[in-house]
Amino acid sequence: MNKPLLPGMPLTPDDAIEVHRFIAIDVETTGFVSAEECHRMVEIALVTIENGKITDQWSSLLWPDRIVPYDVTAIHGLSLEELQDAPRFADVWLEIQKRIENSVWVFHNASFDLHFLVYEMKRLGVDLQQPIVDTLELARKFLNQRSHSLPTLAQTLELPVTPVHRSLSDTLATAHLFLRLLSTVREQRTLITLGDLQKAQGRPTPWPKIEICPPPEPYALYLHQKTPVRLTLSGGEIFRQFEGHLEGATVGTQAAFYTLRNSDGERHVLSCEEILKVEPISPQKSSCSTPAHLQQLKLF
Repeated sequence: MNKPLLPGMPLTPDDAIEVHRFIAIDVETTGFVSAEECHRMVEIALVTIENGKITDQWSSLLWPDRIVPYDVTAIHGLSLEELQDAPRFADVWLEIQKRIENSVWVFHNASFDLHFLVYEMKRLGVDLQQPIVDTLELARKFLNQRSHSLPTLAQTLELPVTPVHRSLSDTLATAHLFLRLLSTVREQRTLITLGDLQKAQGRPTPWPKIEICPPPEPYALYLHQKTPVRLTLSGGEIFRQFEGHLEGATVGTQAAFYTLRNSDGERHVLSCEEILKVEPISPQKSSCSTPAHLQQLKLF
């Protein structure tokens, strides 16, 4: 009888599939993978699979510190209004970490979701790499279907969950698809260890290469010191002003966004393209230069 891996034990390809904990992961985002626009998560869900059964599910909305384009909201239904009270990824990281560490990560189209997960971990200074199983790659090899999209497979295989472009439904569908694929693959070839499963998948998922852009001055200083600021925005012939604290930033190579929380606790996301001026509301004694420790990514 295979004994389950103890917490902290490394995962190896030679271990039997049954001893591994598998975590199906799905995220909803503000857009596609883009270093220029630097899109972010707006929702994440994790479903735990142990001994061939779903044993746990968890999900959370996430504040993205950037705008959500209208055409993307039309897909998953999540706008900044719906996300006003959502935590940031850093706020729920411990809940995520205890589920995904020492586990095999299961995605449908792994390269997409993995990019956003690694991006958020890198912002926190976390380097966590686990074995990956991609149900899309397995489905392409072992299921004779015209389309291998998650909604199509859920329908044709009559999975008990229908994905609706929300993280929890999509993750549950991925988990059920994974269990179905295990049975299908075992009918066609020997499947005993994690290594056997990885060989059956064939093409491994490349680990994403991600660069994090820190906020420029003076935003980095104001974010770190929680300085009350006034932002003047352009709007044609009309100028608008916002006052509050900068509490988050998303910076890409060609775009940057900042979250400002006003005195009423309301969050506003402002694009650097529309910001004409940022200034402290009250004089600050500290230097305007950025201390070296402000470059720590976890500060924004």
